[in-house]
Amino acid sequence: MATARYAKLIAVVVFVCVGINIFLHTKKSKSGILYLHTSFNHVSSKQDLLDVDNIHKRDEHGVPSKRESPANNPGSALQNKVGEPNRDAPTRQSRFDFDNVYDKKEQHVESARKQIFEQEKILSFQQDHNRALPSSLQQEHKNKELQKENQKFVQASPTLASPHSSSSEKFSKGVHSLSSSVEKKQDKQQDKYQHQSLSTSRLVSNQQGLAKGPIETQISDSNTCKPKSKIVYVKTHKTGSSTLTNIFHRFAHKHNLKAVLPKSNTFLGWPRSAGIPTSYVSLPGVEGNYDIFCSAHTRYSRKYIEKIVPNADYITIFREPTSHFKSSWSYWDVPGHIQRVSGMTVTMEQFLEDPETWFPRGLKGDRDLLHNSFAFDFGFDHTYTEDQVDDLISHLDTFALVLITEYMDASLVLLKRKLCWELEDVVYFALKVNKHKPRTVIASEVREKILKLNWVDAKLYHHFNESLWRQIAAEPNFQEELDEFKRLKDQLSTQCEPWAKWNEDEHRKALLEEDGKPLPEKERVCHLAQMDSVGFVKFLKLRSGVPDLECNTQGRPKQKIVYVKTHKTGSSTVTNILHRYTHKHNLRPVLPKNNLFLGYPNKASLPSSYVKLPPIRGKDEYDVLCSAHSVYDRPRMDALVPDASYITVLRDPTSHFVSSWNYWHVTDHIKSRSGKEVSMFDFIENPNKYRTLLSEGDHRLIHNSMVHDLGLSGSPSRADVEQLVSELNNRFALVIITEHFDESLIMLRRQLCWKPEEILYLSLKVNTKAKATQKPLPGYFRSQVEAYNWADARLFHALNMTLWYRINHAIGFRSEMQWLKQEKERLAELCQQFSGWGDDLHRKALLEQHISEEDEQCHLLMMDSPGFVKLLKDKFGKADPECHNQPKERSSLVFSSVGQTPEGHAVGALLFRFGVAKVVPKSDELSFGWPLVRTYEELSTRLQMTKPVNGFRPFPVVVGQDVPLDAQVMSRIAVNPHFVVLVANPLNTLVAVWREHNFSHKLREFNSKTVSLQTYLQNPDSFSSILSKEHLQLLKNPLAYLLGYDGDESTASVHKFLRGFLQRVKTVLIAEHLYESVVHLRRVFCLSSDKWIFKPPTQIEKDTTVVDETSPLSLREMNELANLHSHADRMLYDSLNNTFFRRLRREVGLSVEIDQLKRRASSFAKDCEYVHSPAFSDNQDFVDRLLPSSNNDLSKSQRECLFSGLSLANLFDLSRKHSSNSK
Repeated sequence: MATARYAKLIAVVVFVCVGINIFLHTKKSKSGILYLHTSFNHVSSKQDLLDVDNIHKRDEHGVPSKRESPANNPGSALQNKVGEPNRDAPTRQSRFDFDNVYDKKEQHVESARKQIFEQEKILSFQQDHNRALPSSLQQEHKNKELQKENQKFVQASPTLASPHSSSSEKFSKGVHSLSSSVEKKQDKQQDKYQHQSLSTSRLVSNQQGLAKGPIETQISDSNTCKPKSKIVYVKTHKTGSSTLTNIFHRFAHKHNLKAVLPKSNTFLGWPRSAGIPTSYVSLPGVEGNYDIFCSAHTRYSRKYIEKIVPNADYITIFREPTSHFKSSWSYWDVPGHIQRVSGMTVTMEQFLEDPETWFPRGLKGDRDLLHNSFAFDFGFDHTYTEDQVDDLISHLDTFALVLITEYMDASLVLLKRKLCWELEDVVYFALKVNKHKPRTVIASEVREKILKLNWVDAKLYHHFNESLWRQIAAEPNFQEELDEFKRLKDQLSTQCEPWAKWNEDEHRKALLEEDGKPLPEKERVCHLAQMDSVGFVKFLKLRSGVPDLECNTQGRPKQKIVYVKTHKTGSSTVTNILHRYTHKHNLRPVLPKNNLFLGYPNKASLPSSYVKLPPIRGKDEYDVLCSAHSVYDRPRMDALVPDASYITVLRDPTSHFVSSWNYWHVTDHIKSRSGKEVSMFDFIENPNKYRTLLSEGDHRLIHNSMVHDLGLSGSPSRADVEQLVSELNNRFALVIITEHFDESLIMLRRQLCWKPEEILYLSLKVNTKAKATQKPLPGYFRSQVEAYNWADARLFHALNMTLWYRINHAIGFRSEMQWLKQEKERLAELCQQFSGWGDDLHRKALLEQHISEEDEQCHLLMMDSPGFVKLLKDKFGKADPECHNQPKERSSLVFSSVGQTPEGHAVGALLFRFGVAKVVPKSDELSFGWPLVRTYEELSTRLQMTKPVNGFRPFPVVVGQDVPLDAQVMSRIAVNPHFVVLVANPLNTLVAVWREHNFSHKLREFNSKTVSLQTYLQNPDSFSSILSKEHLQLLKNPLAYLLGYDGDESTASVHKFLRGFLQRVKTVLIAEHLYESVVHLRRVFCLSSDKWIFKPPTQIEKDTTVVDETSPLSLREMNELANLHSHADRMLYDSLNNTFFRRLRREVGLSVEIDQLKRRASSFAKDCEYVHSPAFSDNQDFVDRLLPSSNNDLSKSQRECLFSGLSLANLFDLSRKHSSNSK
């Protein structure tokens, strides 16, 4: 063995000496370099590794982690010593003395000897790269390479050539042979490409106009080449593409080139190449003749791209497949996708055991980004053959250059030469490189599975890695230029370190010089070098005259929103903005069942508090949660709205406390509970003193209210609050600050990437008068409030700072603020005509009227949350029965028919059937005796309480005729009485009173003949001496009398009475508009519409007691007489009728519900027709059959039919009998 080694050493020394002799006599330095490079199998420098995801270890991807110096790299050192200087190389003095190199034989021979002994290390470099192939391909490649190397060595080595050949001839033949071999291989590949089209339809690159000809080895020479400015860069995912894109963007900016800029700032037709023609912004004056295509990921298609950038040089980049897979797995969060889609957890190792099982369990894009990602970017759809891959390789060989991520520096220096650029054009500041990520080693069996899965990418990488080094080997003075490149790169890194942590908006803002100060050139260079793709695209768009709206989501609006409402912070305005966006874009909202709350204040009840829309893909998921107050609960909210952007609002604690105290009437609540008058100033002096006087609800709304709404208790720990601050800063898209509302909305628009008009608003629930008269609060008061609500104060101050940090770094903020101010003023003037309309009126206009777009905008802008919820429920087919929002306090319905009108008794009978507790007059009376009965003691002698006789009555009801309209009296028998009064016009009221008191019979006693109402009205004074004073008062203005009015007929006196009357009586119904009244009454009390079956009264013919038999007047004439006779009644009725219709005009879908009511009544009457048979001969029989003591077997439907046939008098009688039987 020693002898063999010694012989080998001698042979090597002889070989080196012969080689040196050849150099000295033939001066074939250039060919010599080519010979040495090719013989040493693509020797290269290895200190140009780009730290992408920290992949330097040989064990991970086959690339040595050691950064070698030129002294450790024989190929590069030899090239620097003996190569011909590159005229494009830097002009600084070389570290080597080219004039004296041949005079230093001994040094040179020794150096060469050492270099040759390093050959084994250099050859191992190729073996390392072969590990990037599956084992089957490795063996095949190994055999080919051994055969190729043996052939090259025999042809090229002077020591193995014929002894009769001179050394120079042998060397020249070896060089010529190797050169011919390379050229033949290239010619063969080119012939194959020219005469054989790509064999798959999926390979989009097989189109007319493909670049032809072999790869040209271009030696940079400023005298013989011009910088190339027609560039197409095909980005591949997770390969260092951001760094390359920045280089091309800088070149485009420097030379004012026309770049193809994506509309979305992110994609140019990816993942569908057919989308390329519509995915970019048309620049003014440019049509199909752009210069650079580089700004975003695309799905390669030559036929589309060539039409945009003709005659371009094409460039792309590949990365070692195992490190690429590992990086993609983590960066795209594939395990998270699988977890969200299928609910399963998986590690990378488990996934690689059976990828085809796991791909369907994640997102569709996961396969595109993990399974032969490079091939997918170049047109394949995960199905390919060896021939198709070979065709793709042949086509990519026509590219100007395919870079290799692991050798980014060397690739870029070669790119600089290929494109004839300056070295400074390709110097970079590494972007998106995580230098602090812990390094992990991929096990060999895992590596093998990755390479097996991604065999196409492995083959592409291996081929173009070899291609890169072949081309570098043919480049003179490459190492010297690479060293200079690294020096410049280090210089740039040092120079730009102060701005390394800036985001792209900060860089862009600095470049735009919004503050008016010129930017130093060195700083400008740094901002350009550190700007990522999206920011640079925005910058170039602005520079090209097609600026984008400023937004932070790469051009895609975010439509998954969760808005956590906080009390008294401007939440109604924000809710309106989100509701309008939901309505405009047909998003799925989480709508509260009661229109007001989503689980508040108990967050556990959130899942049961919303209206369920039809599921999407079998899942109960939504787009927007914003419609009502709910306590922040991330897990439950995430389940409803996955992947949402979260928003909330905070307000200055002092103004929030004052607003809450006044809005929730805390002073009044304390007084009602304790009788004490406590102002907010008294309270804040010593909150603990008054704590027991506060209800839990009041305490929750004034003590750390915002913290409670955001999920913490009212008395949290400081650690809890700090954790919440972190949560709001890191997991919320934005926290709006009420005091800086407009500024916040602009930042919200940018965060969600919405259009500017989508954040316009008109202030809702803002008391402008109170604001105008509000006095400044003393400083000590603010301190006291912040001490009491310290948690709210901490949140507010922390998130206010965050907001202003964002604002200070926002681009174009002032101009957008000015625009928002102008638009708000325009809208306020435009919508002034609809001020004070209310939710229902706005909704009615939207649903039932043909209105202009401007009017529609106003109605949507002015609608509060409950109204908008109803609108959205109707839109999604989940409309509630229309009803008015009720106060929280329980109320009893107290209905009074004014006079014995048929309409009043019909409505009374309807309500009586709904009642839980019955209050009826004793004996056979129908009237409660108002206005003569004015005290509870007087009233109690006329009433009896009965037990309920029907099963579906929601709350206590008091029904009767002439019920006392006095809350103090009625509160003894009804809880918080809500008075409902039905009135008729003066004529119908007179008719009812005339008949009830039998005035025709009374007057007949004095006149010996029947006196009709017509006769009385034609000459009332003639009967004044006959009737008593009480009767004359009743007949003069019966409506006024029965309502309790005892004033004169002056307008002022009547209107004064009406103001007090309408404060006591909440609901007025009109007999002449009976169906409208019945529907309005149902809605006021939110009664169930399907049980609301109304039987209209049978109209009584006008008999001789009303009109004269001999000369009857028409109805119009009778009304005129009644109005003249009862002047006060006419004024009262007209005012009450106007009030009724003023309220009625707000009712939505009124005519539709009236029609439904009529159809339901008609159907019910038909179903109950049998009750009119002889078996049910009279109403008394109905009453007897309905008594529990009666021996009958009535079904539920029969009982309902019998109930519907009873008059109010029958129902009263049934209650009395039921009460007697119970006793």
